[in-house]
Amino acid sequence: MKTSVLSTVRAAAWLWISLTLGLALSVPWPAGAGSEAGKSWAGKSEASKTGAEPESAQAPVTLESVFAGRGVGYSIHYPKAWRVTRPGGYTVVFGGAPDTVAYYTTVSIDNRLSPRPDDIRLGAAAIMAQYTQELATLAHESKVLLKAPFFYRKDLVRLEGYQTVAEFSGTAERMRQWVVVLPRRSGTVVHVWIFTAPTAEFDHALPTAQAMLDSWKISDSDTE
Repeated sequence: MKTSVLSTVRAAAWLWISLTLGLALSVPWPAGAGSEAGKSWAGKSEASKTGAEPESAQAPVTLESVFAGRGVGYSIHYPKAWRVTRPGGYTVVFGGAPDTVAYYTTVSIDNRLSPRPDDIRLGAAAIMAQYTQELATLAHESKVLLKAPFFYRKDLVRLEGYQTVAEFSGTAERMRQWVVVLPRRSGTVVHVWIFTAPTAEFDHALPTAQAMLDSWKISDSDTE
């Protein structure tokens, strides 16, 4: 049972980055920002809509480590005990160490070429539409819980993108994902941030994912 859950969770983090969700759900996956809209949408005030209300009794989240890979265009804080995996290209997966509860949750970030570099909003919308289409086509018993805009405001960088919460059935249990899509101001690249967890663990792990998202600092230059 434990191996099946692990395979599902780790594969789900890769679910549409690989564009082969049907295969990913059956193959083990190796372990590995400031937004006003994001806070109100995934937090308590919108819990009745998303089912993503963190437990109020949880201790404050501490993110001691920082990832700032060369050429990815951003930095992000993450828990010291978590592992960082770079499976290839510009994809980064963060997850808990083996034999911990956090091992069954992941946060991943993927940089994708925009299909509409001439219009950054349409480029981001196209990437999000691709995610929801593949979810509906390839995932088992999938359901989109909510779609909403996402406004990134940090330092001098102002970006507007999209966010979605969706559920689907994995090989062992029900899974939930929170997906945030943000275009770079240059229009050439779209960042895709995905938090994945079993639905039963989603609320418990949400504060860590939210803290990581809030710490996400996207650079203004494509050379960083």
